[in-house]
Amino acid sequence: MACSPEYLLTLDERIQEADLDPEEADRIASGVFSYMEMLPFDDGGRVVLSERLRLHIGVEKDVAFVGKGSQRFEIWAPDTHEAMSMPQREAVGPNALSILFKRKPRIGDGGSDGGR
Repeated sequence: MACSPEYLLTLDERIQEADLDPEEADRIASGVFSYMEMLPFDDGGRVVLSERLRLHIGVEKDVAFVGKGSQRFEIWAPDTHEAMSMPQREAVGPNALSILFKRKPRIGDGGSDGGR
């Protein structure tokens, strides 16, 4: 997972505020933050992945950046992402689209106020 520095602070705060014993909090923090790195940009504005991240992701050249909301994204090998995302896309269905794009009822359009 990749995210903004602000989101990293949010994750850290959530771990610190959770009702956890110190050893469990440390295990969670290690698991969450151990593969996170600040990603530099090259002169062309492209993200440069470290050798460690490329090996972990299993990529040599091309990657897929997958948005996960406004503050984070994932980096995948394109073939792996395609294989993993197909079942997810099929499972989304029309219900998710109605949740994401539902408009609030307006007065007079037959919404929850009975059209008043």
